[in-house]
Amino acid sequence: MPYSHFGEIGDIWKHLPLCYFLSKEQPARYVESNSAYPMYMLNRTDERNYGIYYLLEQLSIRHYEHIAASPYLQIVKGITGNEKNLQNYLGSPGLALEVLKEYSHYVFCDIEDEPLQHIMNYAKQSLLDNRIQTVHGDSIEFLWHEIEKMGKETFLHIDPYRIFEMNKHGRCYFDLFVKAIQQGIKTMLWYGFESLEEQERLHARMRESLLNSRVERFGIDIFIEGIGASAVNVNPGVPGCGIMIANLSASSVDHLKQYAKELEEIYQYASYLDKPARLTAVEINVKA
Repeated sequence: MPYSHFGEIGDIWKHLPLCYFLSKEQPARYVESNSAYPMYMLNRTDERNYGIYYLLEQLSIRHYEHIAASPYLQIVKGITGNEKNLQNYLGSPGLALEVLKEYSHYVFCDIEDEPLQHIMNYAKQSLLDNRIQTVHGDSIEFLWHEIEKMGKETFLHIDPYRIFEMNKHGRCYFDLFVKAIQQGIKTMLWYGFESLEEQERLHARMRESLLNSRVERFGIDIFIEGIGASAVNVNPGVPGCGIMIANLSASSVDHLKQYAKELEEIYQYASYLDKPARLTAVEINVKA
């Protein structure tokens, strides 16, 4: 099924830090587990009105130092056709190509073939298609074996939404995260959750999986007011989502914190379908 959540709040809490991480870490190889499309034509929906449109509206009213200067915002504003009105939005493959350009090689994985064809066509416009490998199929199984060939020059972006769903070989995306960070790979994990109970279950499973890992990791969840303890009450695309990183620079960790703080401020009076929709950001505690 084509990805439909572009420009929503979950994408913002994925792409805003991702662009900074890539610009700061400058990896020689960028690998993505769930790529989807490189570019989307924007249309107004309730979810995007709460997401990218609300964000840009608030930034035009008040200056937020870190987000205003973010590579993400500069790229979004600089997309062809966006000079006057926001018409296009880049997915993570397009953003990665715009940030890293010819200074990196790329591996894009997706369970659908059509998005991978679009990535190649997008890359051809910048003469970057000879730097791209596409993988159509089970990215968990492909990356499980590919990680062994990666080193510290690689940035691995894992973003499946459900991080503990098993493939037919009994492996999940969080298994990839643990294996990658143990190998010293710069890694970013993005995931979603739909209730506070699910959030706590995720954290508990993370702690269990990371029990014997000595690698320092850091993460922040954001979730909407009204997410509910056990059910979704307000859902602007995703009620809650989180990012966990490891083997990144201190500057990347600091910017993740600053972006979360500013998003809280930007969304403190936000509403969604006439319901309060303030955002809360919390650091993830996955230490035993």
